[in-house]
Amino acid sequence: MSDQLFKIDISPSTLSIITTYQCTAACADCCFECSPSITKSLSYAEMSQFIDDAIQEHPSIRLVVFTGGECFMLKEKLFFLIAKCTQLGLATRCVTNGYWAKRPEKAMEYAQKLKHAGVNEINLSTGLDHQQWVPENTIVNAVIALVSQSIFTLVTLETDTQTSDCFESFHTNPKIKQLQGNDLFELRVNSGQDHERFLNKIDQFDDQGWL
Repeated sequence: MSDQLFKIDISPSTLSIITTYQCTAACADCCFECSPSITKSLSYAEMSQFIDDAIQEHPSIRLVVFTGGECFMLKEKLFFLIAKCTQLGLATRCVTNGYWAKRPEKAMEYAQKLKHAGVNEINLSTGLDHQQWVPENTIVNAVIALVSQSIFTLVTLETDTQTSDCFESFHTNPKIKQLQGNDLFELRVNSGQDHERFLNKIDQFDDQGWL
């Protein structure tokens, strides 16, 4: 009876996999302190088995999130894992700094591979810290390519400063403004304080036709 009293029914809907602690960037405020010098990562076999074990233990799982570190450093293994999830009927999301989109043609190559593998969503992280390693234009390349392949794309702007113009620059970028009202694109900020500043800045841009 005591076992039943303290039994908890856990029905997770999301499985997140930290694929590696290696990253192409070394952001000062990285929550996992990732960097190019950290080479530890899970093998394809480990991640594949982990997915199998997790959905067997928790059939309620519907979404698998690949993050890091920089999950795109897995190269083809990432696409294979996404395809595996697609075959299992699971939705997938990747969290990335977008380094792979430095050139528009490369961005399109990756977007097409992601589309073929069946990915559902890409989350791009950018802002003051990230842009020391991955410039704004690279993120724009990624967004354009992903949306063109009908992949939902969320851009998250990290903590900003009062003197930084990362938000204004990205928000008013002509290519990003063309995505106004597109259901496949969303822009967010990542903290309560920033969200308040984000809303205030949105108000400032009303007259520019963004909303």
